[in-house]
Amino acid sequence: LYYPNFLNRYRPELGDTATVRVVMDENIKYPMYGDDYLKRPQYSADMIHREAMDWLDRQSADKPFMGIFTYTLPHAELVQPNDSLLKGYKRKFFLDKTWGGQEASRYNPSVNTYAQFAAMISRLDAYVGEIMEKLDEKGLADNTIVVFTSDNGPHEEGGADPEFFGRDGQLRGLKRSCHEGGIRIPFIVRWPGVIEAGRESDHQLAFYDVLPTVCDIVGTTPQSYSAAGRGSFDGISFLPELTGRGIQPKHDFLYWEFNETDQIGVRQGDWKLIVKRGNPELYNLADDIHEDHDVAAAHPEIVDRLVKIVRREHTPNPHFSVTIP
Repeated sequence: LYYPNFLNRYRPELGDTATVRVVMDENIKYPMYGDDYLKRPQYSADMIHREAMDWLDRQSADKPFMGIFTYTLPHAELVQPNDSLLKGYKRKFFLDKTWGGQEASRYNPSVNTYAQFAAMISRLDAYVGEIMEKLDEKGLADNTIVVFTSDNGPHEEGGADPEFFGRDGQLRGLKRSCHEGGIRIPFIVRWPGVIEAGRESDHQLAFYDVLPTVCDIVGTTPQSYSAAGRGSFDGISFLPELTGRGIQPKHDFLYWEFNETDQIGVRQGDWKLIVKRGNPELYNLADDIHEDHDVAAAHPEIVDRLVKIVRREHTPNPHFSVTIP
């Protein structure tokens, strides 16, 4: 919910994971659900952004810093302040939709769902713009690496309509799917003097590559940050790909599991194996990026190779169950 009863504030002086509860006093004057919900004035996305900007304003070139701004726009509850941004999209989408809610949903019904979703995207874009302006204002822009990315593909909860907005263009699948549309996300990096503006890369990476890359940049190792010095990392630094210097090591494969939809995904080069409820499907992304043509029957040796990866990589867990082929 975007107008919650409380938010949690991180308090590092209390411990690595300690938080304190910040009660939204103005919000709790009105019910969490129902017609009066929209009378709540404290919009969590704006509040989080203001805190992020205050933190950024306290940084300087005298000391290195790292900020991770985990914005929640857009998400399933399609609601936001009825300001000029939203009103502009309401005028643009004259024929809009209404989502009346559903039983047991934690999200309130929403009207003008096209306008709400589009305005959420523009609101996030405005937040990013303010971050970039702040870096310029403080003289930090040319010595700061900025990364913009996401956590999953588009969703349809809360009345969102990814079909209307083109989903992921050529990609099949939504959030919780192991098709490319569910797991492939934007990853945009701005690094003045190192990355040429507008350059694109087809290097295959995953989030577990980010930590080794950051460690590579600052001159340390991921093992320094594992619990008590234990553990191993599957990630590979993609610093050579960013800088264009040196040889970029590549993953032999990438692997995903999602228990809610009982799906497993393995990508090896252009080959993509998807296991749905134990049934393997095979796609060649080189000429079938939308994953329309299951070619498992024509390539049993590739299916066998990728299934062996699944059986080797899967770790049984009673709380995260998928069907192994």
